[in-house]
Amino acid sequence: MALKVATVAGSAAKAVLGPALLCRPWEATRNTGKSIANKNIANPTATLLASCMMLDHLKLHSYATSIRKAVLASMDNENMHTPDIGGQGTTSEAIQDVIRHIRVINGRAVEA
Repeated sequence: MALKVATVAGSAAKAVLGPALLCRPWEATRNTGKSIANKNIANPTATLLASCMMLDHLKLHSYATSIRKAVLASMDNENMHTPDIGGQGTTSEAIQDVIRHIRVINGRAVEA
């Protein structure tokens, strides 16, 4: 099965579904991201949530739930907000914060 996850700037995710589609593309939506390319300021939220939609479709619900909960918990930390939502955080910092939340959700020790 071929799967596609598109990574672009933004915080909305969508699934393009249809009865005739053999491939189910999940994508983050908003803009092309050309203005922020290579600046480490892209908001990874939409890409992560689109990935959750793909995992749910593949019936990997526990993985999707862990990631989704971690993304939502990370959004509570304003220090991790990227510039598009009024913060100073970087893409790398936002991803690391999500990873820390996944470790907490799954009961693992969090790195210092």
